[in-house]
Amino acid sequence: MSDFPKRITVKIAIAAGIILVLAGGITFFGNRIAAATGQIISARADLANWNTSLQSYVGIKSQYAGQAGTDITILNNVLPTEDQLIDLRKDFQFFAGSSNVTVDFSFTGERSTASPQIGALGISLNLTGDFNSLLQFIQKLKNFHYLISIDGVTFSEQENTMAASVRGEVFFRK
Repeated sequence: MSDFPKRITVKIAIAAGIILVLAGGITFFGNRIAAATGQIISARADLANWNTSLQSYVGIKSQYAGQAGTDITILNNVLPTEDQLIDLRKDFQFFAGSSNVTVDFSFTGERSTASPQIGALGISLNLTGDFNSLLQFIQKLKNFHYLISIDGVTFSEQENTMAASVRGEVFFRK
């Protein structure tokens, strides 16, 4: 019988050792699982932020493709290239002819703008005709197919006709 307590003690010691190894393994792997869980939560948060950013980008891109694309087309029609301004004299003469006004047109030089993609050329128009025709011509300039800015208009009377001097600038794409 003396062997019995010794065997029980050995079996209890082996069981205790196994329990300690299992407890240590559970603790070790529990800590590793907790760290991996934290990384997964962080990765999911990053993925959600990327998804939100991607959806915003897609929204902006589709808006750009729609409205901004249309606006750029309009700007390209209103802002000619500098080479296209060669026909500007003919355009003003056509406008003046439809208003019973004679026009003398000249460029007054390039002007700087705030945008590096847009330039401006100074223009000078000397008009002659009756007062109503001059006003009609100046009103038509509002709907001119190129973007122009009128800096000043000076009227003067010459015998039976009126004269107007219009100073401004026409904008173009560089």
